[in-house]
Amino acid sequence: MQDCQLDFDAYKAVIFDLDGTLVDSSAAIAEVMGHWCASHNLDPERVMNESRGGRLQDFLPGLAPHLDAGREFEYLCAQEAVTTTGVAAIPGAMAVLGHLDERGLQWGIATSGINQVARMRLRTAGLPLPEILVTAEMVARGKPDPEHFVTAAGALRQQPRDCLAFEDSENGVRSALAAGCEVVVVGEHTALEHPRIRARIPDYRPLLRQLGIADAPAGEAER
Repeated sequence: MQDCQLDFDAYKAVIFDLDGTLVDSSAAIAEVMGHWCASHNLDPERVMNESRGGRLQDFLPGLAPHLDAGREFEYLCAQEAVTTTGVAAIPGAMAVLGHLDERGLQWGIATSGINQVARMRLRTAGLPLPEILVTAEMVARGKPDPEHFVTAAGALRQQPRDCLAFEDSENGVRSALAAGCEVVVVGEHTALEHPRIRARIPDYRPLLRQLGIADAPAGEAER
């Protein structure tokens, strides 16, 4: 991971992915996908690697063309909406969001998950619900297409080029870059290189150290 040296004053808004970026939902996703893959004799590692960061409905036809993609999508979404196993905030996420609010810098979320699941995971992780929440139902084309980030930037009344995106997956990073955002990669799920990737961080604690602010526990009241 490279040193985190970010200047938030260089941006007019910040757009976060959700799963793997603000919220660690890996255990819940593995539980749901593991059961589903076992029931259909699919390789869970391949399924999760290929679909990471994208909308399930965009990947199901290629991963399991013999299945009814619409029916399976509805089933998986229903299971994700009630599975909270291990769901927690990424370390430092609450403090970074609080810092953005304190300095008056707009932020929103652009997630490949559906609205119901996104809200449940934010609530379970103790993170605030943003005014701008772009979910799978709101776009015609999922990540790595840029539509998620273009839509979020528009809702924030900004151009994507003036926004900083935080992403964890290759599909997500490609989406943000294609939209024109600069990007911070969270975690180790992609080694993608690009001049507009500004930093790579394991979680938000290196950023907090740069900002000189203390971490804060998740679980504070939603705004």
